[in-house]
Amino acid sequence: MFNSKMILSSATPSIETLFSTKQGKLNYVYIKNRVRGLCLPSTVMVDMKKAKLRTFNISEELVKHISEAMANKHQVILYINRRGFAHSVLCKTCGKSIKCSKCSITMTEHKKRSALLCHYCGEEITPPSICPICQHPKIRYLGIGTERLEHALKKIFPEAIICRMDSDTMTTRQQYEKNFIDFSQGKIDILLGTQMIAKGLDFPKVTLVGILAADSSLQLPDFRAAERTFQLTVQVAGRAGRGESPGLVILQTNSPSHYAIQTALTQNYISFAEQELAFRKQLNYPPYGKLLRVLLEGANEEEVQAKAEQICELCQFPNVEILGPVPTPIPKIKDRFRYHILIKAMNSQDIHQIAKKLQAQIQISDKIRIHLDVDPIHLL
Repeated sequence: MFNSKMILSSATPSIETLFSTKQGKLNYVYIKNRVRGLCLPSTVMVDMKKAKLRTFNISEELVKHISEAMANKHQVILYINRRGFAHSVLCKTCGKSIKCSKCSITMTEHKKRSALLCHYCGEEITPPSICPICQHPKIRYLGIGTERLEHALKKIFPEAIICRMDSDTMTTRQQYEKNFIDFSQGKIDILLGTQMIAKGLDFPKVTLVGILAADSSLQLPDFRAAERTFQLTVQVAGRAGRGESPGLVILQTNSPSHYAIQTALTQNYISFAEQELAFRKQLNYPPYGKLLRVLLEGANEEEVQAKAEQICELCQFPNVEILGPVPTPIPKIKDRFRYHILIKAMNSQDIHQIAKKLQAQIQISDKIRIHLDVDPIHLL
């Protein structure tokens, strides 16, 4: 509208953005040096399949470096992309986990609330003492979230001032701002949390960043899983060593050989992007192909599936690949069953043509919601 210039700035641009620069659609300026001439932090990878553990998902290597940072009056940031105490409750006898009654997802233990919560619909139940399926008392609480990490750290470092930041603790803007002010003033020794602590923080006294379960997002059934893993890992790692003292990143992983982890170790965006682009090209995913996702939701699974198959027939176009219909990775949320169809094409014109046809021919119903998402960001 105003013929103005726009600058997009990121240490980890999206693969589609980088591809646009290769095609000459965007000018690309690569800044080789870190802000204020600072050196990138050193990175140590801990293979959790071989590592000696202090407790749960905390390695002895990480504990050692936290102790050294605190002895030097430095600050620590610990990142884990999962909130709660234990992310699944499993019966050792029958092998079943406790799931939400309304969603196809395991419930997460929240110790402070003495409850199991569903992070999708908010359902809350009292933690059982026996298995609700086979009535056996051998219940195990598996995994680690921010709450469990905080609990473990307080036992290991009882003298440390620890602050947890996630959506359970940060319910107001004032709480969020107060914790960052306290951290900047040195009143907090260890700041731990989820994605809200991953970006944009500039605290000179932070010399150590620990990334727990760096590869957890690699397991998601989404073609952007590797990209998001690399982006978050690099962004969190960038919080270390932004002052006079050099920074160190401890990266705990169960997938040490994965290219997203290997390139994140050296914060080598170009190397990651080249490998990721090669995989995308093989499977005709963006930026090489265009996508349309059709998502259907309804209370009756058979009706949703039938409608999805009917829509699939309408999408039969030349030079178009159709995946599905299949249940989504989370097949039910809030008592509504979910199916999706993924449509691939080589150009935007074909995708928009299909979308317009579906908009014109799909009958709107109160029973089934239908979402058309061109160039979808998430596939879950």
